[in-house]
Amino acid sequence: MSLAEYLSYVPDDLIVEILSRLPVKDLMRFRCVCKTWKSIIFDRSFVKKHLERSSKKIHLIITREEVLYDGFDYDYGDAYAIPYSINQLFENPSSDVDEDDYYQLNGYWIIGSCNGLVCLGGYHGEEDTIYEYWVQFWNPATRMKSRKSPRLHVNPCCQGFDPSNSIGFGFLYDDLSAIYKVVSVLSNCRSKKTEVWVYNLGGNCWTNIFSCPNFPILRQNGRLVNGTINWLAIDMSSSHYEERNDIIDPLVIFSVDLQKDTYKYLLLPKGLDQIPDNDQLRIVELRDRLCLYHDRNATHFVVWQMREFGVEKSWTLLMKVTYNHLQIPYPPDRPLLPFCISENGEVLMLVNNDVLNMTFYNRRNNRVEVIPIPNNNAWWQATNYIPSLVSPFQN
Repeated sequence: MSLAEYLSYVPDDLIVEILSRLPVKDLMRFRCVCKTWKSIIFDRSFVKKHLERSSKKIHLIITREEVLYDGFDYDYGDAYAIPYSINQLFENPSSDVDEDDYYQLNGYWIIGSCNGLVCLGGYHGEEDTIYEYWVQFWNPATRMKSRKSPRLHVNPCCQGFDPSNSIGFGFLYDDLSAIYKVVSVLSNCRSKKTEVWVYNLGGNCWTNIFSCPNFPILRQNGRLVNGTINWLAIDMSSSHYEERNDIIDPLVIFSVDLQKDTYKYLLLPKGLDQIPDNDQLRIVELRDRLCLYHDRNATHFVVWQMREFGVEKSWTLLMKVTYNHLQIPYPPDRPLLPFCISENGEVLMLVNNDVLNMTFYNRRNNRVEVIPIPNNNAWWQATNYIPSLVSPFQN
């Protein structure tokens, strides 16, 4: 009996049920079994079913940038994006990854990931010229990539590298409209307003959906939490704000809701609205919760977690540990990076890009384990990712 004849005896519903539980890599192989299976695997309803079952299998896209140090300066080389299982990192962090999974970024940076799609950002511009930004969508699991989006043109006086004149991006899926959206927040130096621009996947232009009082964002990708995109920003409406270099800028979290086309700002934990060095305070999303991390007095590394999004009183101190206990003899030049947190919330994995180590800190028993980063000639960054069949060509 041939395979096709054997499969004819298996009910279609059972085949769909079995296939929907398999990893994407297996499905990419099984699509070649027969035309029926290929049709099932790329059917919209099957893709949705598979995504719902994959949503708990969180992976990371690790951005690895080659770097060489000659004793005087760093020389940056190629940058790659590599899918990693969080379980793999916790259980066997030094394990190798198949080189076929490496994706060369070619000048792009990762804006974010949603439902298995990774949003890549690119730009072009020279001094005193109009800067052009665009995005492109990539599915690491299926290796499919979209065309480049239309260009977003930005006047150079409105974008520079100064935190008070910045542009930021974020990526999300709007459940109400069933559309993937890229949002850009621009501090317009002429109008003294913050402009919010949106590009819909498959669209033909960027749209300015609203403007609001100026909240210049610190130069970092927006973090997707609870259907909103969030950035650290300077609160220029604060009575503490003064445009002088010796004044510490008051900070808030600028949060944009694209379903309602609204914004709000969230207060930081008490005492963190002003810190000596804005670059030392960052936000990150860990298992669908907004977190803040920073250096404290060059002696401790601190992570805060917002237990209930939007509720400022729910800020909770997740960890406050001395560098000495983390087996770091001095505060790193680059802030430690909270890479991920275990499913039970007890173990945090931190990356030290200064000495290229991974540190596992157990909050329950205060234990620390330090291991070298695999391929340790590179800086590491991370983006949450769910392997799925979602296509960047369909919406």
